[in-house]
Amino acid sequence: MTHRSLNNHNCRDKHARGNRDENEGRPFMTTTMRALRWYARGDVRVDEIPRPTPAPGQALVRVDRVGLCGTDVEEFLTGPHDIPVSGPHPVSGAQAPLITGHEIVGTVVECASQPGWVGKRVIPDVVEGCGTCWWCERHEVGLCPNLVVLGQHAPGGMAEYMVCRANTLVSVGPDVPVEVAALAEPTAVAVRAVAKISELRGATVAVVGAGVVGNLVVQVARGVGAQVLVLDPSATQRNRALEVGAAAVAASGDEFRGVVAEYTGGRLADAVFECAGRPAAVADAFSVTRRSGTTVLVGISDATPPLPWRDIVLSEKRVVGTAAHVWDTDVVTAVRLLSTGVVNPRPLISETVGFEGVAEAFARLAAPSDLAKILVDPARAE
Repeated sequence: MTHRSLNNHNCRDKHARGNRDENEGRPFMTTTMRALRWYARGDVRVDEIPRPTPAPGQALVRVDRVGLCGTDVEEFLTGPHDIPVSGPHPVSGAQAPLITGHEIVGTVVECASQPGWVGKRVIPDVVEGCGTCWWCERHEVGLCPNLVVLGQHAPGGMAEYMVCRANTLVSVGPDVPVEVAALAEPTAVAVRAVAKISELRGATVAVVGAGVVGNLVVQVARGVGAQVLVLDPSATQRNRALEVGAAAVAASGDEFRGVVAEYTGGRLADAVFECAGRPAAVADAFSVTRRSGTTVLVGISDATPPLPWRDIVLSEKRVVGTAAHVWDTDVVTAVRLLSTGVVNPRPLISETVGFEGVAEAFARLAAPSDLAKILVDPARAE
């Protein structure tokens, strides 16, 4: 699949932007900043734009790292999907060109409402509900009908600075390496998925799809005491799964059914997490779910997979969807698991690039490869 080259629009020479901070390698704050903005399918550009000013209740965060997610890749290759293009978003008022990026770790540089945050490393909450609807009142923010996701519906973290709500910041300890903290958001996705099953201690869990989120689910499930088996056609992904704690792996659906049957005495898996987002993977997930077991759909696709209706009904299987995360449960837990080493994301990080390398990274992530997570360092010059 072809893509347009990333254009470097309106970028002044770095020496015209102020002196560098010797500790951070960043320019001292100016009134402008560099940002990677999505203009259209295949068209992302590095622009110099005004640095945002935090509104009351917001914090200004210097972005230290931002991860490239599958949704970012989809927007670049086949979008727009979520990015508003025909007019302003009805809640955020934003539209293309839009700063993408929602897997963010940064440092607070300004916060009038809560000045104690200044200087602290944080995970900004990118899932913003209205706060007053039926779902928000029940702390199900991700289901808010007026949901705004930073990086999709409003400016995100693919910039030197961003603004976000101050009251949902999650602190990251100074002993947590920045590249580890950068995986907090996808780890929170895994945390929320695993939490859909009330008790997994001593259970046998199957994970279908050993990409970044799949291998994070492996670690979170192991952390609560489950034995985890993994299906993925990629030898590299299977090896990563073994490295992060999978008990066994398989390359095909038929092989996987045999492995799961062997490890459970023929009962099959108590819980299955589908993390590939493909119809065939959904079928594989249902096929290894035991009677009265639960299949959790983590991956997402516009396709409509065939549903084994008769098997689900007669075997009393449960099917559960999971999406996003809530800041004070899932994100807080994710940071704790990363901080304590229960989750080790290092085997899942392939490389770090600067803004100028993002378009090429999107294309490489979309192609068959052994790449996992690519991080972006806004301070990196390429």
